[in-house]
Amino acid sequence: MLPTSIYKLIASDISVSVSKILTNKQIDIKMQMRLFNALIGSIFLYNSELWSITKERNDTIDICQRNLLRKILKIRWPQKISNKELYKRTRQTPWSRTIRIRRIRWLGHLLRLPTDAPARQALEIYLNHPAKHPRGARKVSWVDTISKDLAKYANLSLAECLDLASDRKVWRSVVAKMNVDDVWEQDVTELRESSSCTSTVILVRGDNSQIEHVNEYPTMHYFVNPRHT
Repeated sequence: MLPTSIYKLIASDISVSVSKILTNKQIDIKMQMRLFNALIGSIFLYNSELWSITKERNDTIDICQRNLLRKILKIRWPQKISNKELYKRTRQTPWSRTIRIRRIRWLGHLLRLPTDAPARQALEIYLNHPAKHPRGARKVSWVDTISKDLAKYANLSLAECLDLASDRKVWRSVVAKMNVDDVWEQDVTELRESSSCTSTVILVRGDNSQIEHVNEYPTMHYFVNPRHT
């Protein structure tokens, strides 16, 4: 994978070249977003299912996307808009989540390849014959990223997926579990201190490991990142 700064530079250059179209008030927001996905998103996310990404790089990618969306909506200082409201108005998905879904979907294609396919053989060698690494922290690999996503969102190991991927219907359910709104975080403390509500809302961690009840509307679900609870 190229450095994130290179992808940011490419996306920014493209946004400048088509800024008159994307910011045209005569074009509705729905059409602007279709153009944004076609002219910018498709280039930035090209081959992204093969990226090995850390949390810091995920944050950088999402910040880049939100900056571009704010330019399209012409939201500049001192105007402000929350990340949640920005995604709601533009009906966009955080790029980090799109990449995560693409990775798991491509993993399914990889696991369904014939055992003599080069890509499948490379994966088998990596899993069955781990290489020795020098002292110190090693770079995050694509398999590391996949394994972390599977464990966090689907409670699965990569070894367990070898059989699941053969059933496309089952694998679609695994891919669906990657679609978690852990970018739209809700302050639990603020909800708990609310005294004017009498109903119940379910707070679900990003890894579905814990469910809590606080006073709020019963039909609303907030996905709370584990590092904030």
